[in-house]
Amino acid sequence: MSISRVSYALMVVLFAGIWSCKKSMQPKPVKPVAIDTAKLVLGLWRCPAGPYYTLQLDSNNTFSEDWTDVNLGIFAGNYRINKDSLVFWVGSGQNAEYDRCTILKINADSLVFLSHASGITYREFRYVAPVSPYSIITLDGNGYPYALNPASVTQDSNGNLYEINSKDDKIQIITPDKKISDFISYYPTSQHYFAQTGYPKAVYIYPGDDNLYFANSGAVFKFSLSKQTFTNLATLPVGNINSDDIQSIITDKSGNVYVADSGSHFVFKIDASTGKVTVVAGNGTDYPFNSSPGIAANANILPWQVALGPNNDLYICDAGGNCIWKMDLASGAIALFAGNGTKGFTGDGGPASSAELRTPFGVAADAAGDVYISDNGNTRLRKVDPQGNISTIAGRDFGIFQDTADADASDVAPADLYINAAGDILLCDSKNYSVRKVFKH
Repeated sequence: MSISRVSYALMVVLFAGIWSCKKSMQPKPVKPVAIDTAKLVLGLWRCPAGPYYTLQLDSNNTFSEDWTDVNLGIFAGNYRINKDSLVFWVGSGQNAEYDRCTILKINADSLVFLSHASGITYREFRYVAPVSPYSIITLDGNGYPYALNPASVTQDSNGNLYEINSKDDKIQIITPDKKISDFISYYPTSQHYFAQTGYPKAVYIYPGDDNLYFANSGAVFKFSLSKQTFTNLATLPVGNINSDDIQSIITDKSGNVYVADSGSHFVFKIDASTGKVTVVAGNGTDYPFNSSPGIAANANILPWQVALGPNNDLYICDAGGNCIWKMDLASGAIALFAGNGTKGFTGDGGPASSAELRTPFGVAADAAGDVYISDNGNTRLRKVDPQGNISTIAGRDFGIFQDTADADASDVAPADLYINAAGDILLCDSKNYSVRKVFKH
């Protein structure tokens, strides 16, 4: 069948109309939105697989890198952003060291760049830490061991800090206006006594008390801050017990002293009235781990720090058993309080007795019944509330050493703990060589 010219013309017109309709229905091409790289890179980035490190990029074009988990330390410097690259440098002038990194990928959640200096491609994701009701600030130390290596810290009623700097084996005093002096310079009459007491290992002031208690590896002393007089309270060991490594001391309001001695695996008590030294916990070994010793005299422990709760319970930080024990001082009964004896990190939000700890080095208790734990191996400060539930209040994996209103966002490896009269938590940070304070907003 032939098609007339008119029919053909109508078909052409119809086809043209349909094509025109299709063209009008197609979306207009959208111009790509430019990525604001300068804003996207800001914040905290983590590398979840090797090489392990954390990168903080701030709005003032400064950066911080934390490589401490591979023993390379903390680095800081400046950066600038080009069209497709990040340029980092440390130092200035001829001594500056540069690294130009090509950005391979960037979005709100991930950052991938190639380092031209190392040839390594870094794949990072944005890290948003949980918001903590606690802040953390640094009271002494700058993150490097050449100035400070704190072992113990306490505070008097005037706000003076007393810290043991194991780098120089001495007690230092830091006044509220940040002036630092040696103890023997601040209290000149103490110089003669300190010459006889050996290297200090632990310090403690009962909140509001006038006496500073301190210990070397095998003896405990009391120093009156107002009278500037010394008293030798006790020399350890006692009997046939070998004692040579006191880790911490604490006193109750009556002046009785409790001593955590990791060398002998015992916790001792020095009676304030008689001066008699007795064993309150431990049987001389920390092996094997026994989760149900029944009474404190049967407990296999490696005591690192002790704390007294408001109900006169004694909390024992067992570094070897990866746990915290709770002891009834009246009956001698002892039970697991936090940690189940397995080294690890689990349990936040649940019962503390089912959680895992990793080499805890400190414990402290406040008047409200909260118990704080230096979960050193997990780089976290954890809290057990009066209901027995555990949570993290400061620290995280692969963090940046910084002062912040969100303590969860700062890197910290807590060791010795102290609760001052205001309820603030003072701690020795063994990873960042500093003394720090954690407190509620």
